[in-house]
Amino acid sequence: MVHLPCPTAQLIKEEADKFDQENSLDEEALGLLFSQFPGNKALPEVLLKVIALNKLYGAGVRDPHISAVARHIAGIAGLDALLQQGSPDAAERIIDCKEVKRNYFSFASKYCSWHNPDAFAIYSSEIDACLWRYREQDNFTKYRRGSYDYREFLRIMNAFRNHYGLTSIGFKDLDKFLLAHGARLLLR
Repeated sequence: MVHLPCPTAQLIKEEADKFDQENSLDEEALGLLFSQFPGNKALPEVLLKVIALNKLYGAGVRDPHISAVARHIAGIAGLDALLQQGSPDAAERIIDCKEVKRNYFSFASKYCSWHNPDAFAIYSSEIDACLWRYREQDNFTKYRRGSYDYREFLRIMNAFRNHYGLTSIGFKDLDKFLLAHGARLLLR
């Protein structure tokens, strides 16, 4: 079993800086797109965000579902307010896309994070693998892997931050750290 390093603010900053250097064009493009189109009512704007985020962040939305997911998001009453408030209901409502009958949990977390990175953590298989390994190693909290909704995922992320004294670290940087270490775990 591989021993993971104790996450520190310095280590997280180093991983986040490395991620930003390696992905600067993607990050800049998504940042520009989400700042140019902050709302979620105009379907063409939502569609552009869904396509770009799905492609650049490997969010897993199948091509035939792209338009349906965009229509679903544009039709969610009060979504902009929920995103601004940092309400987990925003992610849960995006996940609940009845037209595609598929759980796009990772996509929803990424979409919400790009609207409000301070309130929304990103979920991915790499992040899941890293969190689980830290749970096995340091028992930072109890949970059953893969059996959570977005609220539970946020609870796990906050338990991780609290356990390691990282409450001053934002989700965006923490996501980058967990993603990098999780990717290494999955490659082994």
